[in-house]
Amino acid sequence: MGAARGVLRSKPVSPLLRLGREGKAEAGLQTYVAPRRPIEELYDTEADPHQFHNLAGKPEQRERLLAMREQLQSWQIATRDLGLLPEADMLARAGDRPPYTMARTPDAYRIERILAAAELVGQPDVVRKQENLLADADSGVRYWAAVGLHAAGDEAMPAKQALQAALRDTSSAVRIEAAGALVRMDRQAGLDVLTRELRSDDWNATLEAARTLQLLGPAAEPALPAMRQRLAEARENEGRHSHALFVRFALEAALADDPSSTGR
Repeated sequence: MGAARGVLRSKPVSPLLRLGREGKAEAGLQTYVAPRRPIEELYDTEADPHQFHNLAGKPEQRERLLAMREQLQSWQIATRDLGLLPEADMLARAGDRPPYTMARTPDAYRIERILAAAELVGQPDVVRKQENLLADADSGVRYWAAVGLHAAGDEAMPAKQALQAALRDTSSAVRIEAAGALVRMDRQAGLDVLTRELRSDDWNATLEAARTLQLLGPAAEPALPAMRQRLAEARENEGRHSHALFVRFALEAALADDPSSTGR
């Protein structure tokens, strides 16, 4: 989902990162410092060990790319790859069972459908399909639909009403991604949800909301008071909640230029 953009960071933006965000870095370095990554990447790791030259778009590599894509999909399905689920969703589905066991229960984890929704992210002309998937019965499918609409930026405008409805989703991950997407269209509604999720008792939701606010950059400024408060709480809870450390990382980065948020 792309590197952080905006002026609110944990330390001054390095010249290299700044060049990347402005599109002025050398082609090879853009691989590492651009604000977004390509949908697919394919490298000749012998001829190009630093992976500067993405071959995914080369016509002569099409057959290899398709074969490797198919192998990856087959591996994800065969291993019941849980990386497709946000952590809060994964734990909710698992309940009292280990996530490993849940993933091997077909009714609990329909990985093929979730993977298909994930693979729409970044693709052209899929906004209407993603809008429809926001109403799917599976929260994993809805999550990837919201991620895709978030990634689509202004192109997701036709899905505004569906995104507004998704702010009331039963899944915190869906609500947060929908809110992040909606900030472009309905700033107050989006930030209201992100602020509420930031204060959640579930540190998984807090972390996702914190990271979303960080990536919003200047658009997140109305949420600064809530971010300051949650940062202080994260610092206090690092020994009790494992995610509090990562919440701190995200919020310190977001609040770096805010003089009232200094601390250890």
